[in-house]
Amino acid sequence: MTKVRGFQVVEKAYKKFTHNEIQLPVRSTSKSAGYDFFSNEDVEIGPGDEHKFFTDIKAYMLDGEVLKIYVRSSIAIKKHLQLKNQTGIIDCVPKGTLIKTSDGEIEVEKLMYEEKIIISYNEDTKLIEEDKLDEIWVVNYDELYEIETEEGDIVKLPENKEVYTNNGWIKVKNLSLNDLILKY
Repeated sequence: MTKVRGFQVVEKAYKKFTHNEIQLPVRSTSKSAGYDFFSNEDVEIGPGDEHKFFTDIKAYMLDGEVLKIYVRSSIAIKKHLQLKNQTGIIDCVPKGTLIKTSDGEIEVEKLMYEEKIIISYNEDTKLIEEDKLDEIWVVNYDELYEIETEEGDIVKLPENKEVYTNNGWIKVKNLSLNDLILKY
């Protein structure tokens, strides 16, 4: 039986907490809608303070799926905690994909070992902005579509990957010549 959805501890080379026992996310009850993630460190966060938590967990899922991270409502209310970006989105791009950075385009797998500023489309402001790339894992896909940009670049994307276009979110395999890709 092939596993299609779940969590694993990242490989040792990518762990932030190399000596910690990492606890995989769990559903607290059989009726829970989501999974609980656990911190690998004890941190006191004061009013207005920020802290980046590394889980040392990677998720695997089906094509076209996304993992969303939310603060549990009871913790958010009782402790006045929130995610800086409100919702954490974990998405993927195939190996070899060129990512726009402040230093030019770099293959996604080469970004695993460097902290880089990436250039991305902000759906809220409708602007191209700089953003800090926090963590990355390489995912391989068998079926890729090659899309040629107006500049003549070739972008390779999995057929079930959703891209943001002038007509909203569309799977790559359903794109037409009239769709303007704004985010991939």
